[in-house]
Amino acid sequence: MMGRQDIEKLIADIQQEQIQAALNASDRPESEEVYKEIGRAKGLAYVIGLLKEKLHS
Repeated sequence: MMGRQDIEKLIADIQQEQIQAALNASDRPESEEVYKEIGRAKGLAYVIGLLKEKLHS
């Protein structure tokens, strides 16, 4: 079972991945990779939402 601190660290790590996805997308404004990075960031946002729900329950 994950403790509160573990979940908070996981959220922070995932948020860092979101930032990296955004930076990757901005580096390739004319590329198909942009859509992959945007999808990745959206997926990570969903996971963060689930983890935050777990923290509050």
